[in-house]
Amino acid sequence: MTTPSERYLALAHTRQFILQIMDDAKLPVELRDTAFRLLKHYPTRFYLNQLTEAAPQILEIPYETCDRI
Repeated sequence: MTTPSERYLALAHTRQFILQIMDDAKLPVELRDTAFRLLKHYPTRFYLNQLTEAAPQILEIPYETCDRI
């Protein structure tokens, strides 16, 4: 079962992954454009933190990784 902190980390790391795809000039333009469109609407860290306050049973900021993500 996925914990709220694991869910938070998955969302935060997915954002980083999409950024890497978007910035990799070796990848096809279509893929980078798709990454850009997805990232445009993907929640930022600010919104993830807001969600943790609104729904702590679903999302939780992992204490040990607060400064790294």
